[in-house]
Amino acid sequence: MIKVVVDRSHAMVNLTADGYVTEADIAAAAVDLHAAIRSLGDRMGQHVTLYDLTNVNVAAGVVLEAFSVFFTDPKYRPIWAKRVAFVTRS
Repeated sequence: MIKVVVDRSHAMVNLTADGYVTEADIAAAAVDLHAAIRSLGDRMGQHVTLYDLTNVNVAAGVVLEAFSVFFTDPKYRPIWAKRVAFVTRS
């Protein structure tokens, strides 16, 4: 499961994933994430994003590659965060 929450007071978008994450989960989360970022209006692109993957079980390589779309697809460049943080179990 992946959940996206916006903290408007801090211009922060939090994405929390747990359990086994599938490509379909990531595709749905991408829609939610992009909508959350766009909801920041003028603060879009000046926001920060936290990806909390602490409770994600071991993911298949294809799932990890799907996450990379958040950072590599140039069509999303206008809404990229100015800072990104990942939290993992390591």
